[in-house]
Amino acid sequence: MNSNKPTSRPCGQDVPAIRQCTCAPLSRRTLSRSTVGVLAVAAISAVAMGGSATFTPNSATSVQPGTPISFDLAVSTVDLSGFSTADIIIGANGVTDLAFVYSQNWRNAFSNVSPVTPDVGFYDQDVFVGGNNGSNPNSVGTTATVGTVTLSTTCMAPGVYTVQVDSKSDGGSSNLTFEGVQEMLLGSSVFTVECVDADANCDGHVDLADHKPFLTCLSGPGVAVSPPCRVFDLNGDGDVDVQDHAAITKGFTNCK
Repeated sequence: MNSNKPTSRPCGQDVPAIRQCTCAPLSRRTLSRSTVGVLAVAAISAVAMGGSATFTPNSATSVQPGTPISFDLAVSTVDLSGFSTADIIIGANGVTDLAFVYSQNWRNAFSNVSPVTPDVGFYDQDVFVGGNNGSNPNSVGTTATVGTVTLSTTCMAPGVYTVQVDSKSDGGSSNLTFEGVQEMLLGSSVFTVECVDADANCDGHVDLADHKPFLTCLSGPGVAVSPPCRVFDLNGDGDVDVQDHAAITKGFTNCK
């Protein structure tokens, strides 16, 4: 095995793009708060400086298409002494799906936990989550783990993407509230979708569009190939031959 063989590469390196990904287009959505239900339990008298939303990876953050990525989301106050209500929109653009599961600690902290409601913000994929203590004004503390967000990368083009809570651009108002005072929530994390071996046009999947450049690079056993063709050397032996062809055909994806 050739230890110098790259396992991933930035989109567009070595082999020019041949065509665009044929994944179904993602559309923006219009905010409909009526689908969310009540987002606040008391009148807000003031808005404080921003609170913090922190995404902690619990999986690899640089993956090939089709591998899901997940983050644990925690929220914290900055100026408030605590919070008793939370309204949060988690979103990402360019992803094919976004799912969320509450932590047990979050469920234990609030008397009312908001249903996970999709498609309420301005992102391609997003969910509304949160909780409140109703008429009970007691704080749940200054920091709490909300739960886990999982992003699907199936049929995604290689590139760098962002998952975020951003009260300035989410189409609503992600915030923490205590005693009538709000802190707007801000926070994000990035993840990378890599090109896969044999994906010559770097569109996130291996198909017939990659087969033509493979034939151009076909050298035969023991014949070294140039750097642009190394993406097709799937067994790492320094050449591109029928063994690599068999591996490419087996690896054809069904992303339409």
